[in-house]
Amino acid sequence: MHAAADWLVARLAAAGLRARLLPNPAGFPTVFAEQAGRSPQTLLFFNHYDIAAYTNPLVVDGPTLPVAIRDGRIYNRGVADDKGCCFSRIAAVEAVLRSRGELPVGVKFLIFGKRKPNDSVIDDVLAQYPQETASDGVLWETGAKDDRDRPTASLGAKGYVYVELRTRALRTPQPSRFTILPNAAWDLVWALGALKNDKERVLVEGFYDDVMVPTAEDLEAVDEFGTSVGTEMLARTGARAFVLGETGPQAARRWLFEPSCAICGITAGYSGTGERLVIPAEASAKVEFRLVARQDPDDIARKVRAHLDRHGFAHVEMEVLSHTAPYRTLMADPLVQAAKRAARRVYGQDLVIRPTSIGMSPKYKFAPRPTVGLGVEYAGAQLEEPDEHIRIADWLEGTKMIAAVLEEYAR
Repeated sequence: MHAAADWLVARLAAAGLRARLLPNPAGFPTVFAEQAGRSPQTLLFFNHYDIAAYTNPLVVDGPTLPVAIRDGRIYNRGVADDKGCCFSRIAAVEAVLRSRGELPVGVKFLIFGKRKPNDSVIDDVLAQYPQETASDGVLWETGAKDDRDRPTASLGAKGYVYVELRTRALRTPQPSRFTILPNAAWDLVWALGALKNDKERVLVEGFYDDVMVPTAEDLEAVDEFGTSVGTEMLARTGARAFVLGETGPQAARRWLFEPSCAICGITAGYSGTGERLVIPAEASAKVEFRLVARQDPDDIARKVRAHLDRHGFAHVEMEVLSHTAPYRTLMADPLVQAAKRAARRVYGQDLVIRPTSIGMSPKYKFAPRPTVGLGVEYAGAQLEEPDEHIRIADWLEGTKMIAAVLEEYAR
């Protein structure tokens, strides 16, 4: 990781920027670089040089990860999230400087060594380096082409509350012949069942109270994005159908505008080979509540706790393991409009706007600045999978897109 940070500083300096490391005593340093432009406006690039491993663990065998280039694609764990995107921005700035002799707007790079949605390192850097991190807008790290191969941009991010629920019914596991004893696994199942119904509706009282109502412009944008939500995604994931049988724009509206509740893991009893006749003494589950604009994670955590208490599960322990706030940028923001004009120049078609991303991120830490997510990946890039990859043609277009955004934002 330290070698990667040093490499980035050297490469940014070679591209014509003033680059240095911002130390982090508790972890890996943040790479910072800047270069003034013709306009007093400044855009900040947000990226990270670690490899995301939230869904699938990263297996490293040696000091480097193997890279393969075949069929116009680059295969490497982390190439889509986020090394390809990060380097495309360096290349774009370098190309503009070499061809024009100056940048149309000022640029800054913040490349974190460990990026998580609620990473305190980001708070520390923003607090310790207010002048270095100041900007008029932020170009975020991701924006994949959709399943119809259209360029997209996301204007916000969802939030989440991640909790662990634990229940204990016995001091130790007991033989299952003791049928009059309480079963911790069933207790947990019933508690989980109280959180959501089979219509995908979260049952926590007040859960939807503060959900931001999408505007007509929001709905129009998501319905356009929704035309790509269909058979390609089902085939890629192996799912038989989307929840409730929805598809297309209807599924996209649920995906982007509605909060949700997911069971991420359950632990209880015996799950090894063969049989073991036991009553579990304890059981636990990891549960995520994914939030949308205007929901407050602390408020949601309190409501979940009160809901469990109200429905007979006061004895179920709940620990909040992590949380972040959702964030939204308005469609009319000048940075969004600059990105839309740039897309027409580079791709020859309109940019498909997602009012928010499907994932969480620390975008809210940069409020009230506008954030626009632009990337070099595509819908089939297999992020966090062993065959993660990007297409070289997408990388070239994404690099040109960044250069065009800088020019359009200076207008």
